[in-house]
Amino acid sequence: MAEKSRPVGDKEGDEGMKPIPSSVFNERTDFFQAMAESSWLKSWTSDLLSRGRFKEAHILDIGCGTGEVLFSMEEGGSKTGVDFAEEMIQAAKSKRASGSESVTFLHADAGNLPFPEASFQTALSINVLFLMPEPEKVLKEAHRVLTAGGEMLLLNPSPLVSRSSIEPSAERLPDDEASMLREWGRVAERRHRFTSCRLAELLEKAGFSHTETVPSKDGLALLTRAVK
Repeated sequence: MAEKSRPVGDKEGDEGMKPIPSSVFNERTDFFQAMAESSWLKSWTSDLLSRGRFKEAHILDIGCGTGEVLFSMEEGGSKTGVDFAEEMIQAAKSKRASGSESVTFLHADAGNLPFPEASFQTALSINVLFLMPEPEKVLKEAHRVLTAGGEMLLLNPSPLVSRSSIEPSAERLPDDEASMLREWGRVAERRHRFTSCRLAELLEKAGFSHTETVPSKDGLALLTRAVK
C-alpha cells in the first residue's frame, strides 16, 4: 500500500458521516482486489456464504468490488454484481473468463438499484453496509429487488473491532495481509459500529424478518442472514 494513498473512511460522528467518494475506490482498485484475496476476508466470506441457500438462485452482490466473491461461487444461477466505483467494475469485467457468461457487472448506486422488484432470490453485501451514511436506504433497495422469501447476507466489522483488538490476529498474518487487516480495523473505527441488535433493527425497518447475526470464528466480523 502506497503511503500517499487516500484513506477509505472519514467520519464526523454517526449523524454527520460523510459519503466516501467513488474516486477513493477507483484509485485503490488493486488494494481492494488484494484484500478480497486475503486469507482473513476469504475465511469470513466462506463462513457467510455457508449460511446461504443458493441452488439455482439469481444472486445480486451489492458493492461487488472486483467480483471476487461472485467468481468464487459454484452454486447459484445467474450472478450480478454492482458497484459505484467504475474502475472496480472494469476490473471485474476484465477478469471474467470464458465460461462465466452467467456473471454480469454493472456500475450502479446501492441506494438506487437499476432492477425491477423481485429480480433476485439472494442479495449479498460484504464489507459495504458499515461504510454507508444511509444504510437504511441500501437495505430497503435490497428488500425491493428480492423475491418473497429471498435472503440477504451481510458481512460487517464487529463493534469490538479496533486497531488494538485486531493486532493479535494481524501479527499472525504475512506482512501484506496484516497491513490490510490493520487498515480495515482503522476504517471500522470511523464508520458505523453495528451491533447484532442494531442490524436486526435496520433489517426489520427495511421489511426483513428472521434475522440472525453471529460473530466470525475470530470475533472480528459479524455475519448476518435475513429473509424477506
